[in-house]
Amino acid sequence: MATHGIRSFTLNPYLFTTTTNARRLLNVGENQAMYYVIDLADKQCGPALAAWMKRQPDIQLLDTATWSKKTQAFWVSGSGAGAALLFTAILGLFVGGVIVGQTLYSMTKEHLLELATLKAVGARPFELAGFVLWQVAFLAAAGVVSGFVLALVLKRVLENAGLTVVVSPETVGLSVMATILMCAMASITSLVAVYKLEAATVLR
Repeated sequence: MATHGIRSFTLNPYLFTTTTNARRLLNVGENQAMYYVIDLADKQCGPALAAWMKRQPDIQLLDTATWSKKTQAFWVSGSGAGAALLFTAILGLFVGGVIVGQTLYSMTKEHLLELATLKAVGARPFELAGFVLWQVAFLAAAGVVSGFVLALVLKRVLENAGLTVVVSPETVGLSVMATILMCAMASITSLVAVYKLEAATVLR
């Protein structure tokens, strides 16, 4: 039978069948097998069976947790999908950082006269930097909210296509930290411009 609601990374459903049919579908010999799944009637026999199997030189025993980690490692590292996703994420951060940086610098440049006036009347550098930082905070908040909403929309769309997407708190937290870091790095040019601003600019 084909599973319902359980799919692999490639969107193909898992198939549970007899050993004979599995060998025929995978085109392997009658005496060949990749893995056997052991389902014990008495779970208490698990440790004893595992200890016995580990002593056999021609048997590799994998528990559920190990199998899950090997599967994740295959898709993330071995298949190239992880590298593609990492490249896409880095490219997105780079492009987003450039856009945010240009936006911040343009907004700062438009108010250089006002900032120079504030500096001339005694405003300290960190007070002038606050003009840039509140914009950074606003852009970061807007990016986090819009990204989260977009992720939920894509999650619903992909679920309708048969792929379950997990938006875990860890993933959300990492995304928030990445967005804040991107915006902070993008603000460096604007902050440098503010710190180098001369009060005499207001007299030009």
